[in-house]
Amino acid sequence: MIKKILLASFLVFGLAASAQSTDLDPFDINYSYVNLPSKPIVDKKNRTYSFVTNIDRNLQYNKPKYFIENQVTINGFEKKEKNGYLSIEVVLQNPAITKKEITNRVSSSKDKSGRVTNKYYYTVVYSYTQDGNAKVVSNDGKVSKVINFTAQRSAKSQEYENYSQAESFQYGIQNLIRNNFTTEVVNTLNNELNDEFGYPVKTGVDKLWILANKKHPEQMAEYNAYLTVKNAFDKMNFADPTADIANEVKESIAYFESLPTKYSEDEKAHRKIRYSAYFNLAKIYYLLDNPTKSNEYCQKL
Repeated sequence: MIKKILLASFLVFGLAASAQSTDLDPFDINYSYVNLPSKPIVDKKNRTYSFVTNIDRNLQYNKPKYFIENQVTINGFEKKEKNGYLSIEVVLQNPAITKKEITNRVSSSKDKSGRVTNKYYYTVVYSYTQDGNAKVVSNDGKVSKVINFTAQRSAKSQEYENYSQAESFQYGIQNLIRNNFTTEVVNTLNNELNDEFGYPVKTGVDKLWILANKKHPEQMAEYNAYLTVKNAFDKMNFADPTADIANEVKESIAYFESLPTKYSEDEKAHRKIRYSAYFNLAKIYYLLDNPTKSNEYCQKL
């Protein structure tokens, strides 16, 4: 899926650059699809998960009882109180501060009479260790992985103009570290679990490039092909297969495929029509989840 995202970015950038001096205009199309995970759980009845947590009570200070369970979700899965197909056991220890000190620097300035003025600035420098992991296993043994949160961290505060401000920050370091740690855990769990198992819904607006000059003999046919694609993708639903959409746009695909042969000369007017056709075909196949065909036309740009 990363390759597909890179492909889309490359296509948009590449054609936009070549289109600046041509009369191509971007026209919107809507899309809605499910992003497939790297390790899909194929059987839908197994798309459930539950948590077992063993979290140091200091990390739960000022937080809801089930803050991990409430903030971590796997797209396309049902969360259960217990006995999910995926069991996620989270163990977190209270971070330990290994270094904490206030450092200073001096900024000196001299006035016209030669008088030197020193101004002091203060920064809190600190280090700490964090310890924890999440074990993800399936009830049939097909899934088994460990997400590790154990690490050593170093950080520093902003620079303060008086010592008392630095001291105030220093007093609150422990809570800051705890909050940063739990935020990291939640973000890491959401990212890794969804990358491997989740089915996130992607909706948005993309573009096809169509001739803008209404006097051009190809403009109306190209615009009609765009309208067919747009109307088909407007009906796209993430829960439905793309076969029906592909069938609706096959005539538009055939039309765009015909343009490079029809406009094959090595001149600017012909090149712009060929490149817009390649781009539009790559984009259509990309949204139809056909990366092989999409890449085929990407290579022609």
